[in-house]
Amino acid sequence: MTRSRNIKFSRKWHLLLVWPAMVSVLIYVLSSLAHPVAGWLGPQKSSFKAPSYQVDSQVVNSIATIIKQNQLSTAKMAKLVPFEDGVLLQVTQGSGKNLTRRYFSTQTYKEIPQQDVKQATWLAQHYVVANPHVKFVEHITEFNKDYPKSNRLLPVYRIHYQTSDNMVATVHTESLALVSLNNDAKRLMKQIFRMFHTFDWLNEFESVRLTVIAILLSLILVMSITGFYFLLLMKRKRVIKKTERRWHQRLAYVLVVPLFLFSMSGFYHLLQASFYTPKETLTFNSDLNLALWKNNVSISDHINNQSYSHVSLVQGKGPLYRLQKVKESRNIQRQVYFLDASTGQPLEYSDQGLAHKNLIKQLPLTIEHIKRSVWIYEFEPGYSFKNKRLPVMKVELADENNHHIFIDPVTQSIVTSNDAVSRVEGYSFSYLHMWGWLKPLLGHEGRDVVFTVLLVLTLILSLLGLQIHLVTKRSKKISVGVLSKI
Repeated sequence: MTRSRNIKFSRKWHLLLVWPAMVSVLIYVLSSLAHPVAGWLGPQKSSFKAPSYQVDSQVVNSIATIIKQNQLSTAKMAKLVPFEDGVLLQVTQGSGKNLTRRYFSTQTYKEIPQQDVKQATWLAQHYVVANPHVKFVEHITEFNKDYPKSNRLLPVYRIHYQTSDNMVATVHTESLALVSLNNDAKRLMKQIFRMFHTFDWLNEFESVRLTVIAILLSLILVMSITGFYFLLLMKRKRVIKKTERRWHQRLAYVLVVPLFLFSMSGFYHLLQASFYTPKETLTFNSDLNLALWKNNVSISDHINNQSYSHVSLVQGKGPLYRLQKVKESRNIQRQVYFLDASTGQPLEYSDQGLAHKNLIKQLPLTIEHIKRSVWIYEFEPGYSFKNKRLPVMKVELADENNHHIFIDPVTQSIVTSNDAVSRVEGYSFSYLHMWGWLKPLLGHEGRDVVFTVLLVLTLILSLLGLQIHLVTKRSKKISVGVLSKI
């Protein structure tokens, strides 16, 4: 095709799609704006860190007494958690809808009935500002439209407060995490996002949902490509007299790449979420045999005379207590002791070595499958903030699907895992769609500001384009009318 034909072709399609593309831009720009606005309108947190505690090593004998007196047999995990001014032994049993968390006093050694609800209410109060009155507490054991699968953590509690903006805190008592903190304004923004960005209301008609989103994204993609191609083919004039044309062209140069990346990464995310299911989710299925932890032990002085911030029961070759020393400053490396639950003697284990042994023991793996292990101290595309736990250990496997497994060192449990296909899409979505690469440079708030500015400029670009189209069309009608009278 000649240059003039290319110009006519690109201009033709650019003008032909003006109105449907304008609708698409309005839907996606306004729904995308709802995402950062939701964060700005939501309730403020009083703390960004989970509550903590400090104990000495003699607490392991309290744990042994609790297990013996209450005849505890098995558990998915068992660890100490803070509550008010003390610490409790939290024992997680069962799985799925049958999962329960039981709590025992380290002072009286007795079980505290209905403590998980009290724990959730106290935990939520740690994160919310002031001391609002609790209306009611809701226990969520499966995902639903108000608590979608993207949140990942189950079971959780939703604490509804009696406030003017109907504040609701969602907490996960095992990880001590605040999953979300919402009010009316934030919920409205999230509803707008889910309705017009991901079209969740069409979930029962997945093929229709995919078609609608694909059409809307295609319109933006075609408009950005044809518009930019038209600019490249046109001879550049030194001065464009009409203000709206001049600014439309300037904004096009700035926004064409972001629009292209948003559209393509959105397509990729849509298709993978709908059509790709990982072959398997890696989990540990074995329970702790708590009877192995029922004996009181003697502990050496150099371990006894220290304070610990995490105490849990983990399995090595035999039963172990994991004691993590309180960090006195950021510069000091964290120190962990593993005590034999039968003798109280410290054993030469490490979080990394123990994780490797458990992987080989509980999954169909050999030591050759483990490529390397690294500590993760910040959320990343392969391990999003929705998992809530930090730090975790990332173990990279050389298995069929090149899995990465993320292990909570405190309980030696698998938090999540992903394969190579999921990671590629995760990086695409994080860096090209959500512009996560700006977070290390500008922080979360800074990223949201840049994102918002780009969305507003995209809306201005579209409105200018529509104005130019309407003015040109009106001028042609006037010209035709004048000529018809001659």
